[in-house]
Amino acid sequence: MKALRQFVKVLAVLTFCALLIGGWLWISARRALPALDGDLTVAGITAPVSIGRDSRGIPLITAASEDDAYFALGYVHAQDRLLQMEMMRRQGQGRLAELIGIHGLETDRFMRTLGIYRRAEDDLRGLDPVTLRAFERYAAGVNLWLAEGHALPLEFQVLFIKPEPWRPVDSLVWQKLMGLQLSGNWGDELFQSALVAKLGAEKAAMLSPDPRPNDPVTMSRHDALYPSLASSRLFAAMTEVIQPTSASNAWAVDGAHTRSGKPIVANDPHLNFQMPSVWFFAGIDTPTLKLFGATVPGVPFHILGHNHHVAWGLTTPESDTSDLFIEQATSDGEHYETPDGPKPFESRTEIIKVRFSHPAVLTVRETRHGPVVSDILDNGRTVSDSVSENRVLALAAGILQLNDRTADGMYRMNRAIDAAAFIEAIRLFHAPQQNMIFADVAGVIGYYAPGRVPIRKAGNGTTPVPGARGDYDWTGWIPFEQLPQEIAPAAGVLINANNKMIREDYPYLISAHWNGAYRAGRIEKLLKVTATASPSSTQTAQLDVVSVMAQELLPLMLARITPQTDRHRAIIGMLSAWDGAMGRERPEPLIFALWMEKLKARILEDDLGDLFRQFGGLQPEVLRNVLTAETGWCDDLRTPEAENCAQQVAGAFGEVMVWLDGQRLGDATDVHWGDFHKASFGHLLFRNFPGISDLGARSLSSGGDGYTVNVGSFSPSTAQFPFRHRHGASLRAVYDLGELARSQFALAGGQSGHMASPHYANQLESWRDGAYFEASDASKAAHHLALRPANR
Repeated sequence: MKALRQFVKVLAVLTFCALLIGGWLWISARRALPALDGDLTVAGITAPVSIGRDSRGIPLITAASEDDAYFALGYVHAQDRLLQMEMMRRQGQGRLAELIGIHGLETDRFMRTLGIYRRAEDDLRGLDPVTLRAFERYAAGVNLWLAEGHALPLEFQVLFIKPEPWRPVDSLVWQKLMGLQLSGNWGDELFQSALVAKLGAEKAAMLSPDPRPNDPVTMSRHDALYPSLASSRLFAAMTEVIQPTSASNAWAVDGAHTRSGKPIVANDPHLNFQMPSVWFFAGIDTPTLKLFGATVPGVPFHILGHNHHVAWGLTTPESDTSDLFIEQATSDGEHYETPDGPKPFESRTEIIKVRFSHPAVLTVRETRHGPVVSDILDNGRTVSDSVSENRVLALAAGILQLNDRTADGMYRMNRAIDAAAFIEAIRLFHAPQQNMIFADVAGVIGYYAPGRVPIRKAGNGTTPVPGARGDYDWTGWIPFEQLPQEIAPAAGVLINANNKMIREDYPYLISAHWNGAYRAGRIEKLLKVTATASPSSTQTAQLDVVSVMAQELLPLMLARITPQTDRHRAIIGMLSAWDGAMGRERPEPLIFALWMEKLKARILEDDLGDLFRQFGGLQPEVLRNVLTAETGWCDDLRTPEAENCAQQVAGAFGEVMVWLDGQRLGDATDVHWGDFHKASFGHLLFRNFPGISDLGARSLSSGGDGYTVNVGSFSPSTAQFPFRHRHGASLRAVYDLGELARSQFALAGGQSGHMASPHYANQLESWRDGAYFEASDASKAAHHLALRPANR
């Protein structure tokens, strides 16, 4: 009894402490909520500014000048998304470890090696005065909010930190970070070189299938060197910090094919999920500038949206705008070989402060091609032996080049009065290269892919190349006038879903490899179903979860299996009748996804060995080629027998049954895709810490897969949380150029970054269920904050 009483006392104390901490967290979170209503007199504006917020928390900023509008946008971003801005800035600076200790050290080492913030500072000095002025006015608005002494968001209080004043250069960091994420061919090069070292060039090439001849379009190797490269280790280290992703949809239909007689533009950019959302919707209304759409906290411009003249959407091309060069270092580690003889590395020492630990010292080296990224291995030793025989890897990337004027391009995009002006504006959009689909109110639709794409002396950019002799150097950029483009197409439709956007006769190398065209083909089919497109039919297409990939691969698998039991016959019969719709309420998507995953492992794991876990996704193009060509991949090298594909298909199906039984789900036909496939939004900060990673997180059942128009990319069954949906439509937008004020949107998350705010996650279910809101709703103010100039 004494022991029981002691246990009860301890439990009571722990419960009291938990309640005390929980109460403090809740009170602190509530205290940090910004005032959305009121009348403030502030320094820094020249005339009154109105900030109305609708029921979703979306602001409409009405100002007498653009200067005051940018000031107010900075103020609003600081009110609602200060943590996101701070995390973005510190990531680019390489200063996360100052906040979160060793958890941020690898990211800091990578960012310091690339010199992200240093390059942003260089870019700032080259901007047009009007663009720089916008950054300065935005920073002034952020700093006003910081100076007013408001209670800081909960995360700042938990970390016991205060943000530094915002600088104009901080607003350039996001473009650099997004460029790294959306132009990650360097990861492909590392993995490809590891594959060649493991399998040989011919067999490795079979794992990168070329596009099929009828896929929709929007428009040399050094094998002996690869075994000496630490490609696999470097790939793991770099992708741990930046995970390259590319998946988005955009299309335009001209007025001859729409109900309103004016073009329709649709866009849903696909990014990794997070809380709060990457995007922040806002409207701006001044006498000279009217905008509505998606901004990014920390940046004064609208990245996606419309300006009452032009509407635009973006996707990422699979263009190759980065190369890894194998540099030959001299024995002293101070020089490297060039066509003109040995040259010294440019080097600098970076001191990285680490919370609760000693500072980390990093020596950064650069060559004429770019930063030496192999130095991030082995704790940043000055002379790295990560790449043997005195070889190091330097990264050349469009996003790291000097005189990047993308910010000037975005400033001008926001002001374009027609399609021609929009095209002229994006001439300055340097990095990352983007597919831009746009339309104007006069009825012109267009596609352009602005950005710096290198012209190479030789090679196709698929693997690291020697840098010493200059044989593979970049000689310039593809001229803007010759970048992929299509204006006012005769067919009246433009589509891009990260598919190949050039025809075979295009004179320049954009990329040697392209994504499959599953989504683009499905969009094309859906648009043909409706003779006259409308916002409603466009939304239906955006929400489509029919997997063309499943429709193609499943028959190949079913043709190679003979069910042996009544249970198996029932499941095979159910799959045979399935239409490929990856609905969250259906059992077939789970069984099919498992079957594909197990089949991929049975076919490829024996060949790839340790590289298999880095060969992500279901790889349907590879499996399709294997199943249709019987190339020998189905034989398991680890067994003395010679297996064929039918045996592997049957074996994979058996493993599916074992997995389902292990989950104790009962009848497999009663399980639902959405039981496992949950859209998961981890908190931007807390997701990094075991034990509190669920704090601020949200999840909900969802449909789709990585190949549906409504993308639902997921983690493998071996993950801690099998089949979690972690990458998809970060927002959806539908613009009818006949009624731009009634443009339709959906946001994956909410407007506010404050966990205690009713606007933190209030749009998640609407986003999942396909409910949209109108741009005009932002004018229906549920809250109103007036800013008045102090000098009046």
